[in-house]
Amino acid sequence: MFKTWLERTLSPRPHDIALLLSGPSLKQLENSIDSLRGKTVHFYAINRKQHIEKNILSRIGRKIDVWTLMSPMEMEALLDEVYAFLEDPDTTMLITSSIALKAVEQKLLQRPLPNTHKLIMADEWLFCVFDYFYRSTQNKPLASLFEIKGELNTLFILLVGILQRAPLTRIYLFGCDGLPEPDRVHAEASYYGAQCYDSTRLSFSNLYGDMVNFERYWPVFAKQHGMHKAKITNANPSSHYQCLKKKPLLNVLQEIN
Repeated sequence: MFKTWLERTLSPRPHDIALLLSGPSLKQLENSIDSLRGKTVHFYAINRKQHIEKNILSRIGRKIDVWTLMSPMEMEALLDEVYAFLEDPDTTMLITSSIALKAVEQKLLQRPLPNTHKLIMADEWLFCVFDYFYRSTQNKPLASLFEIKGELNTLFILLVGILQRAPLTRIYLFGCDGLPEPDRVHAEASYYGAQCYDSTRLSFSNLYGDMVNFERYWPVFAKQHGMHKAKITNANPSSHYQCLKKKPLLNVLQEIN
């Protein structure tokens, strides 16, 4: 199935990608999702996806096609969903990391993951770009990006992976909001709200830092690696991310195929 997805993505007319993130502006897509009914766009999610599928995609009979789950903490919290995702015949690919799988190693010995042909290891997938990526459990930077060093979030990693293989793909970001200041870490910073995060002891403390590092490193990296002309659009004109092109939501929904 991954081969089929890869062949489609690398075709001269690749499918559009809607990457659904966790910012509160995702609520706007929830109210307008019917505009994407019947379209061939591929839906991607990072970390939590249950609310996205239940509140948004179910309205048009769709699910997340490609799920990215690289955090050890998230993998532990969402392992039951991982099994269900891999078993679902309508899903395409789970992108994860050796660090995340290591966190559930003992559980996987008792119950191995099904349909591992859907499993893509991002540390292998992006080996030519990253020596080491993501964060340790102590939240220390582990990314080594050629001469660029810093803490890079999953959004950065995923965009690089897509554009390495399919540079003509149009990528639309929903819920890519960021934060105006580092100490604004309350529930309003997320589409999911506080209850969802508190249940697994997660926090919003990295949102601002992730945005700052993305803004600092993406333009440099993209230019060095020929991705500066990539067709990436943020569907929130009020986003605190500044280095990506922005368009109003309604314009984006009309543009997506």
